[in-house]
Amino acid sequence: MELKKNQNITAVITDVAFGGMGISKIPMAEKQFVVFVPDTIPGDEVSARYIKIKKSYAVATLQKIIKPSPLRTKPRCKHFDVCGGCTFQYLNYENQLHIKEQQVRDCIERIGGVTECEILPIIGCADPWFYRNKMEYSFGMVVAADTSAGQLSLGLHIRGRFADIFDLQECFLQSPMSVEILSAVRNWAREKKLTPYDTFTKRGLLRSLTIREGKNTSDVMVNLIVNADESFTEIDSLQKIFERDFPNVTSLFLTAVRIQRGHPTAVQEKYIFGKTVLTETLRVDPETTLSFDIHPQAFFQTNTRQAEILYKTTIDLAGPKNTDVVYDLFCGTGTIGMFFAKKAGKVFGVESHEGAVKNARNNPEKNGLKNITFFCGDVGKMLKKHIEQGELPPPDIVVIDPPRAGVGQKTLEQIMALKAKKIVYVSCNPATFARDAALMGKLYTLKKLQPVDMFPQTYHVEVVGLFLLLEAP
Repeated sequence: MELKKNQNITAVITDVAFGGMGISKIPMAEKQFVVFVPDTIPGDEVSARYIKIKKSYAVATLQKIIKPSPLRTKPRCKHFDVCGGCTFQYLNYENQLHIKEQQVRDCIERIGGVTECEILPIIGCADPWFYRNKMEYSFGMVVAADTSAGQLSLGLHIRGRFADIFDLQECFLQSPMSVEILSAVRNWAREKKLTPYDTFTKRGLLRSLTIREGKNTSDVMVNLIVNADESFTEIDSLQKIFERDFPNVTSLFLTAVRIQRGHPTAVQEKYIFGKTVLTETLRVDPETTLSFDIHPQAFFQTNTRQAEILYKTTIDLAGPKNTDVVYDLFCGTGTIGMFFAKKAGKVFGVESHEGAVKNARNNPEKNGLKNITFFCGDVGKMLKKHIEQGELPPPDIVVIDPPRAGVGQKTLEQIMALKAKKIVYVSCNPATFARDAALMGKLYTLKKLQPVDMFPQTYHVEVVGLFLLLEAP
């Protein structure tokens, strides 16, 4: 059978790939040809059109759902069809978890080649709505063909169209207060006739609005991000809105960003009123609660409740003793390492992002921790430097929490060369985790794997894996 671009097909969706696209398999010669169709779920019968054809697979756009899957449910949000934020709202939460757990299993077996690992049932959210503690909304222009076209908009990106922003009226991922703040800022910007930043012309004032919440403390931080190349004189009028209508906002910041080709992005942060940080607490067990001061640019896990579960899972799998030396690699702002410092003898964190390390170094004293030290630099280079110079004792446990791209072979080999008895690998990408697990197989065995759902209504899933050093022959 010859396949052609723009050819229409009828397909039955049988599975969902990691990334959220539905899968249909078409028999061809002695093998099955895989077709990926976005916005579909198992059980859908659809009409689709090929837009990309490769040797072993094709990608098709959804034209029409001929017969919907019995798994389909009505999305809660009216913006679901246009918004790029959620992908799984047409599945009830139980089915979302089932698909994510199966995707983890598929990645581990197909990419990692691991078949004997104990994969624990996925840990879902107690409440799969209003779970995010941070949202970044973008300014743009209304592009809909109605009377509001040409007005300033404030919301999220239209799915598949990075430059276009739809005017958000509701969202069920962050608290309802977030939408109230967004609406007030949008009305203020329109009243003052302020212009949105244009990514193509690099002109315009308003870039984005970030709202952060302390789910356990009720702190609220608002950060308005503007173009540093444009004049901004309305901060006083914005401040009055928050002082009058949002007394629960505890921090307001103005951040000016300048992007010049050939130069690093310049960020100038200005404190306006309230606290200079957002304070949040995390509790992993009745005896272990830590407090964190979060600066506007600092990373913090977006789902507070699940972060507590994720960190508890990491500690439980590692099983640290009070004499253990723990390396926390790719440590970010040091949250995981600080919880280990409560249980272990010494903890050393390594992170390449200077701002993250600066934040990491501020929080241990706040929590009375004196057995944790942070180093700034590339993980591989820092390990080589400090171990060769005898500045670090060998680790009993290594915790790694890398970016989505994973660790990479060279750095992974340096980590394995430490010969720690246990490596606990935290990952937001099961595919790169599985790839790295295959590389680790020559020295370590993947004993247990725990999927954790950090982002309901999306295809994302986190995993925590326990690797044990193989016995020498």
